[in-house]
Amino acid sequence: MSDAISRFLSFDRPLGQGLVKFAYFVLLAILTIATVIAMIAAFIGLFTGPFWANLFQFLILLPLQFLVGVLLLRVGTEVVLAILSIDDRLAPAAQAEPKRRFEDAPAQRAEAPRTTVSAPVAEEDRPGGSGTRSAASEANGDKGTPI
Repeated sequence: MSDAISRFLSFDRPLGQGLVKFAYFVLLAILTIATVIAMIAAFIGLFTGPFWANLFQFLILLPLQFLVGVLLLRVGTEVVLAILSIDDRLAPAAQAEPKRRFEDAPAQRAEAPRTTVSAPVAEEDRPGGSGTRSAASEANGDKGTPI
């Protein structure tokens, strides 16, 4: 017992995954108890209230709500566990990669300069252009397409 208390009070190992699993089982128990209580109320309602509405609730609606609730609870738990395990998975990769300093960034950019290629756009291809060919295209013998 003292080992569990000392583990809870120490920060040597995070409790995140254990707490998420504990919360999952507690919420699953609450969901089960709430569904059983609602089914008992619907069963009693078969004799005291509208029969078909309570029969639909007892046989179809409550079991379907329970299944959807369990699925959503499980998916939510898996998402939280995945988020908590990100640090565990990235820690070895971060230790293997050397730390980069701010001064190294310009040297990396100088090694691989960016090059852009631009082609001249004819006047007739420009938006709002006059549709006439330029003198350079006529000098090169380019007749273009008539408008």
